[in-house]
Amino acid sequence: MSGFVVMLRHDGGAVTRDSLDRVIAPLLARGPDDTAVWLSPSLGVASTLLDTGDARLRPRTAHAGAHVVTGQVRLDGRSDLVSRLRAAARHVSDEDADIALFAQAWDAWGAGAFDRIIGDFSVVVVNQATRACTLARDPFGVRMLFYSATPDRLVASNTLAAVRAAEGVSDALDEDALADFMAVGLNENLAGTTFRDIRRVPPGSFIQFIPGRPSGTTRYWRLPELGVAPSGGDYAERFRAVLEDSVRDRCRGGPVTVSMSGGLDSTSLAVLARRVLPASASVTALTIDLPTIAPSPDAARARIVAQRSGLLHVEFDGDQYGYREGTNDELFHTPEPSDEPDILIWRAFLLEAAASSRVMLYGEDPDALLTPPDLHEQFRARSAWRVGWSILGYLLHERSRPHLGLRDSVRRVAAGHRTLLPADAGPPWLRADLRARRAERLAERAAVTHATRGEMARRLAHPLWQATLESLDAGQHGVPVDVRLPFLDVRVVESALAAPAIPWLQRKRLLREAMRGLLPEAVRTAPKRGLPGLYEGRVRQWWSRHPQPFVPSEQLASLLHRSAIPVVTPASDALDVLAHLRLRILDRWLRTLS
Repeated sequence: MSGFVVMLRHDGGAVTRDSLDRVIAPLLARGPDDTAVWLSPSLGVASTLLDTGDARLRPRTAHAGAHVVTGQVRLDGRSDLVSRLRAAARHVSDEDADIALFAQAWDAWGAGAFDRIIGDFSVVVVNQATRACTLARDPFGVRMLFYSATPDRLVASNTLAAVRAAEGVSDALDEDALADFMAVGLNENLAGTTFRDIRRVPPGSFIQFIPGRPSGTTRYWRLPELGVAPSGGDYAERFRAVLEDSVRDRCRGGPVTVSMSGGLDSTSLAVLARRVLPASASVTALTIDLPTIAPSPDAARARIVAQRSGLLHVEFDGDQYGYREGTNDELFHTPEPSDEPDILIWRAFLLEAAASSRVMLYGEDPDALLTPPDLHEQFRARSAWRVGWSILGYLLHERSRPHLGLRDSVRRVAAGHRTLLPADAGPPWLRADLRARRAERLAERAAVTHATRGEMARRLAHPLWQATLESLDAGQHGVPVDVRLPFLDVRVVESALAAPAIPWLQRKRLLREAMRGLLPEAVRTAPKRGLPGLYEGRVRQWWSRHPQPFVPSEQLASLLHRSAIPVVTPASDALDVLAHLRLRILDRWLRTLS
């Protein structure tokens, strides 16, 4: 999670040391161990280091041919990539840094390198001979990449605040992004930010800047449409092997911390981390408990797993946290507005994690990867008689009907034909032109489709998914810990795609069977429950703190019809209160920004 900033002058002008010095400070929170600056006449790089214990992850810049590659790179399946590079007559070794392997791959294959590289990365590739520049981000968008571009210069970084700090980058806000936040709590434009002059590279995409030509965005990765593997294979065993490889690749250097709620996903990562790491490397499990706000049996299950697996276990009582908007309590300032109610406990949680390890494993998101497809998609993936036979077998063996997604399919078809309603564009108190532009964006947004895994594709492409990943990034929370997500591994995804929906994607059976013998049965077979009542409990808690009356700032008021904002009371619907809280959150964020 080391930080970096790249400055490139397209006009051939010089990048100065002073211009780099002013952008280093925002990088220090994510990389407190070392600072480096590299300058050539029209190119400058500043970077900071978070040392996670693996020497191959320390370098932030590498050279190959005419290319300079800077970024945050952690590769999976390194040995396979090394073999491919050697076959391409590249002199590489298993001990080479991850970013050096990336640089060699780019020099050998150009954009074709994305077909051979897997892992988490955000990189800037500059050809020093032509001044052509490529910004690239990993398939799922685990790593962040922001930029500001003009005809004369480019500034790019994995830290939004560093781009903002660069000379000549405006702090002007994007009102459409603010409208999205007020309507749904997040920016729905995956290529934009809250700041008009700062953009982000979408997940699974690269953007090329070539002097004298318009820049263009290319989507290099989409959820593959793989054929389902023949029946009869041991899908669970293969899935466990692939997931274990993914965990091993993310535990390089050890020790690690695991965010362990007590559910199936997080406990699976914890026991696999204990398996792949040597006994001398500690594995610490951190659990947030909400005993009165949203009580859950998962906390007790986390204790069972920690005890049986020999994990160090730390529990947080999260009841004391929650919404602070409208009170005098201190609230952590985020680079962009965030309506996460538990942002304070998340920051405290990460500080505890950083005290144990620089690396934390996080269990997002098997719910997306193992979502069963609807019946129509199943017929596309397998022959009708195989699908019918699997349904009959499931009925006889499980005494219940498998998920066929019939209702969801009908709803999606109906939604595709219905006219956009005024309420879809946002609340009526939003300024009229903002609502109109938002309605246009919603109407123009293309539906996410996939031949055999439609719901999985929709979830992974949803803006909420990106907001979740950004909340895990140190550029958002400011804590020096690298959060890694073993389930977001191309190999894991392809293994899930190869499994027949019935029975393997019913109630996450693929993962449950993969963990048979590794997890206690009470945990392995426990149903998914979540935290019902969390938002309602946080809203009640917020009212109990007697928030001050809300008087919007002039800047926020300029985006609203102030007289149309509904008054909320403790008896109001929770959704109405949440919409009100978003206004308070945005108002406070705007005041802090000013």
